[in-house]
Amino acid sequence: MNWFLILLFGCGQLAVAAADYEVLVRQAREGFKAGTESSRLKVGAQIYAGRCARCHGVPGKSQGRGLFDSPDLSTGTYKFRSTRSGALPRDADILRSVSEGIPGTRMPGFSFLSLADRWALVLYLKSLSSYFEGGEEPEALLVPPAPPETAERVQKGQLWFVAQRCFECHGPQGRGDGPQAKTLKDSQNRPITPASFAAGRFKSGPHPRDWYRTLLTGLDGTPMASYGEGAFLIPQEGLKLTGEGGKVSYPALEAIRPALDSATSEKLKALMDSLPTQAQLAKMAPEAKAKLEAERRWELVYFLKALRKK
Repeated sequence: MNWFLILLFGCGQLAVAAADYEVLVRQAREGFKAGTESSRLKVGAQIYAGRCARCHGVPGKSQGRGLFDSPDLSTGTYKFRSTRSGALPRDADILRSVSEGIPGTRMPGFSFLSLADRWALVLYLKSLSSYFEGGEEPEALLVPPAPPETAERVQKGQLWFVAQRCFECHGPQGRGDGPQAKTLKDSQNRPITPASFAAGRFKSGPHPRDWYRTLLTGLDGTPMASYGEGAFLIPQEGLKLTGEGGKVSYPALEAIRPALDSATSEKLKALMDSLPTQAQLAKMAPEAKAKLEAERRWELVYFLKALRKK
């Protein structure tokens, strides 16, 4: 027998190290060709009853024993996905959450279970929502290769943190204490706390590419929107406000200025002054626009990473 398959089905932790979750899903599907759908669902239901129902309820409607922040699995809404906002997750996304858990929450990882059991659990979780019935899996959004992390990119990342008004929820220092933080609610009308980047834990995963993916997809069921195609094509005019006498200001920068030192404020203003205009962006080819947006997202990711270090 192939030693890779022995690792794959016998030890979940080693399998995760050996391949990504899309590969694991393909291997799991091939390994279960001889089984029946009903038998797999039965195994998944047993695992769910023993390990998941205490928090997620039966059947997955968040009526567990007092842990009311668990999601309603019957809605088909998954925060942590590789797919566009509003789309269902891929099987690999669900397998990843089952295997690794959600850092900083009560959701543990179950990588100690065999791939066979985790795959059965994935199938059962999908059976809890009618939205998974029929149709093809949605496509995964691609995370481009990361450019080198530099001080210049970190500084530009702060520009996007301000321009996208991330501080309104996450706070000027990324501590989850922005002016809107206490007003936020999820899709089930429950209070929700924005992430503290300074705490060093990211629910979507520990790697910068995980944070980039979150910018692309958003976190469905929460106020965290998707910053996908077009969201980072902000022209210079989009940040400016021209007042009486032609005086130009940047409202987003003014809103956060009290939390910044004067040197940082001036650097951010200079960066905003240097942004391409709407006319310049309009002349760019689609490939150039996509490249520019990817660069800007990575800059923001590196700034968030720098907040974690402080």
